[in-house]
Amino acid sequence: MSTFELELDDIQAKPVEVDLDPTSGEVESLFEPFEDDYHILTEREFAIDLQASLDGTTVMLSGRVTGTFAFECGRCLEEREFEVVSPLEFTVLSRHDWSDTYEGEEEIALEEKDLDTSYYEGNVVDLRPLIRDAVMMDLPVWPQCPDELQDECDAAYESHVGDETLDQLEHNSVDLRWWPLRDIELEEKDDAPPDETSESESS
Repeated sequence: MSTFELELDDIQAKPVEVDLDPTSGEVESLFEPFEDDYHILTEREFAIDLQASLDGTTVMLSGRVTGTFAFECGRCLEEREFEVVSPLEFTVLSRHDWSDTYEGEEEIALEEKDLDTSYYEGNVVDLRPLIRDAVMMDLPVWPQCPDELQDECDAAYESHVGDETLDQLEHNSVDLRWWPLRDIELEEKDDAPPDETSESESS
């Protein structure tokens, strides 16, 4: 069984502290969907403090996930680190109960708590998507230097683009994030309408 799987039999009698001890390979695999923007640093502390309880067939999970991710700032292109301390609060229903609640013919108005509701199948809860969701909510959408490194970010940004390009961008109010698009050549469509100016000149 995977390190990130929780058996209902283990929490049948009373709430328990879930002791997870994943390998570095398991942690890297867990956050592989983020790796284009964020890479988990497995040499740093990675911890999952989790309490699980069972109410009938409903699993209640609470705790937090901590870890450190490396990323490349989208502005200055320097490598930075971002530490997450992500709260983890989920209600996990059996597949049958979840279907009855959310897949019925009658539409329901979702509340905030419904966004933290998932489901399990059989006798095992897969914690991986829940942990990923908790961390994803805390990672910045746009990887960039934190405010306390703004001066360093500005200096690296100016050094990277050069004075001439920087002056040009500021003069034209161009965002550096769009700068790579300058090399894209648009192909002319074969069915494009003829140039009316050229036709009139030729006639």
